[in-house]
Amino acid sequence: FSSTQLTSVELPSTLTSIGSSAFEGTQLISVVIPEGVTSIGENAFYNTQLSGVDLPSTLTSIGDYAFANTPLTSVVIPEGITSIPNGGFAGSQLNSIELPSTLASIGIEAFARTQLTSVDLPSTLTSIADQAFSGSQLTSVLIPEGITSIADSAFSGTQLTSVELPSTLTSIDDFAFYRSELTSVELPTTLTSIGNAAFQNTQLTSVVIPESVTSIGGNAFADTPLTSVQLPNTLTSIADSTFRDTQLSDVELPSTLTSIAGGAFSGSQLTSVVIPEGVTSIGHFAFAQTPLTSVQLPSTLTSIDDFAF
Repeated sequence: FSSTQLTSVELPSTLTSIGSSAFEGTQLISVVIPEGVTSIGENAFYNTQLSGVDLPSTLTSIGDYAFANTPLTSVVIPEGITSIPNGGFAGSQLNSIELPSTLASIGIEAFARTQLTSVDLPSTLTSIADQAFSGSQLTSVLIPEGITSIADSAFSGTQLTSVELPSTLTSIDDFAFYRSELTSVELPTTLTSIGNAAFQNTQLTSVVIPESVTSIGGNAFADTPLTSVQLPNTLTSIADSTFRDTQLSDVELPSTLTSIAGGAFSGSQLTSVVIPEGVTSIGHFAFAQTPLTSVQLPSTLTSIDDFAF
């Protein structure tokens, strides 16, 4: 029935599966999916006019982008479903969802660009994929224990002002909270890495980076109103533009540091800085366009790149 003008359909009670793109691009407004159906194929209702759907308790799998680009506003995912597929509800008008206690994973773009403002993530959840909630209207979220990483762009472009991170978390990946509205975050002591632009363009004003962190990516906190940061003694390098265009007026650099990359603190409000012994290189524009009036350089320094200060 793909790409027809179909607006309604009565599905028989004998039905056990709905195939890929079965109703894609139709004008279908509503549908009753009967008990007995166990699978819905990829793109099955993609780009339809479906505004409501009751999923049967017999359902065990939903295909990629099955309900994407629809005016669907709410859905209850039945118990037994273990994964929300890639793009499952992406670009829909979804503002309410009930997730099952059996859920283990949320796929790429699963709820991207939806109208969701809140979501209750079950304790069984073990993974949240790239862009899972990107561009949605989420304002707060509690990430359950058991999650070990926040994937690339998982919450980028959301309205998130607060997030509660689990004690099992080891990595926050590239662009994870990029362009969200986060004003504060407590990083767990299990965290080992913060990806590129992870918190860029957020509203963070202060952050304590735990001693467990060994790597912070480029632009990680750039373009924020950050006024205070506590860096761990496990850190050996500060990457490109990590704290560029922040409101930092002072910073204590850890004694473990060996390099400061290009643009690391450019455009910040630093007035003085002590570069610790052990640092061998300072990259180009590292402290450019700051109100620095004093700097203490270490005896270990071997290179200062162009326009560093």
